[in-house]
Amino acid sequence: MYAGHSKRVGLIANNVTSTIARYTIVVDEDIDPSNLSQVIWAVATRADPERSIQILPRCGATSADTIVSPEEKRRTKVTPKPLYSSRAVIDACQPFEWKEEWYPVG
Repeated sequence: MYAGHSKRVGLIANNVTSTIARYTIVVDEDIDPSNLSQVIWAVATRADPERSIQILPRCGATSADTIVSPEEKRRTKVTPKPLYSSRAVIDACQPFEWKEEWYPVG
């Protein structure tokens, strides 16, 4: 809809899934999000690693999170403290700035 829209959607979706999702991938409407092959194709062809991947450090985690070390989980039981892990939002949408060239008018 506008520049930055897909990134915003990804950040919101990541926030809604809270501690469940480590990766959130946003795709255009021409990609079936339930088709893993199409999603991977969109990431491989439409996502520029420098511009399209947003790393979110120190996101809340639970002891069920497999990326949190056993040592950290043990420390939490002795001295309660929050657990953290990182998340990533991958914008695998066609760049909005190129919309007219991707979606020709006519």
